[in-house]
Amino acid sequence: GNGYFRTLSHLKRIRKKLSEDEPEAKMAKTFARPSDDHKNQETHIDSNHEIEKLKQHPTIAKSILGEMGLGITFCSTVASAIESVLSSISPDDNENGSGGNAIKPTRRKSTGSKRAPGSKGQAPKINSPQTENQVIQQSRNIHGTMSRKERDKQLSIPKMKDPIEAMVVADEKKPTKRELAFRHFETTRYRALKNGDFVAAAKFQESGAWILARVVHDQNEKDMSSADLKSLPKEKRGEFLDSRVVLQDIESFNAGVKDLNKMKMVARKSILPLPRNHVESNLWLYRCRKGFRVYAMYPSTTRLYPATVIDSTSFCINEDNICVVEFDGDADEKTGKLHQKHIPGRFVTLIPKEYPVSKAS
Repeated sequence: GNGYFRTLSHLKRIRKKLSEDEPEAKMAKTFARPSDDHKNQETHIDSNHEIEKLKQHPTIAKSILGEMGLGITFCSTVASAIESVLSSISPDDNENGSGGNAIKPTRRKSTGSKRAPGSKGQAPKINSPQTENQVIQQSRNIHGTMSRKERDKQLSIPKMKDPIEAMVVADEKKPTKRELAFRHFETTRYRALKNGDFVAAAKFQESGAWILARVVHDQNEKDMSSADLKSLPKEKRGEFLDSRVVLQDIESFNAGVKDLNKMKMVARKSILPLPRNHVESNLWLYRCRKGFRVYAMYPSTTRLYPATVIDSTSFCINEDNICVVEFDGDADEKTGKLHQKHIPGRFVTLIPKEYPVSKAS
């Protein structure tokens, strides 16, 4: 339905409820539509009266603010969606592996995006820093990924030290890169979740799909690694894993409006943290080596699906490094070859090794 008119209808009902305790004559005078001759005067009286009533009913006032915010969000979403459709009408739409529909993931309403700068064969202009929303928008319709070496050369960015090498324990038999990657992954898997953090959440909806969501309230005070968690007594460990985190689907998240109807309580064990910024994202991407199994956000959706890493060292879009993946089942209908998708590292995470889907398909 039309979210804007639905909001107006809801506001009218709230306004009517607000006036239920008024005498009929006073209510008629207060909420009557002003005539053209006295429009300014009576509108001023109406506003003052309603403000006084709202001061006496803070719960109703909060509800009105929430509804107004949702109405504005709806209008903004529609405008951005139209902009996205217009900007995506291009002969290049199927370049960079964006074609193909074998996987047919559920499509979610897009909040819109402008086409990423640059095109095939031309390095895009580097704009830095980016907001989180800009990164999300670019991830929906990437056309201009460039060579990471070229970007680093332009900006004189020094090569980042591989963080998983620090996971080697003295005097142990040399572990595999996969083992080191998972050791690094487990150091942040149960870290403290802060308001606004991006996460991948399972069982957020009845379908059980992993989706992109944001934390609404801080979850715990200190970071905890998997080793710290295992050191807890069994009862305490169970309490932590089953503790509920307040999340909101990224499509309905609005930092200024806390809509209880759109918030979900998800168990901590069903949440995987995602990087908080491009620096952390580029660091964590060292975990995602060629052949490793990951959850990655499928283009033009906010859902994460199992995929296999093809390359995580060659491409970038502005300051965000790119992970090239092949999603399970996302094969070309004619050739049967899996499409390769370019996904910002912010929206990629290793699949926990205890999950059956972490094994190569």
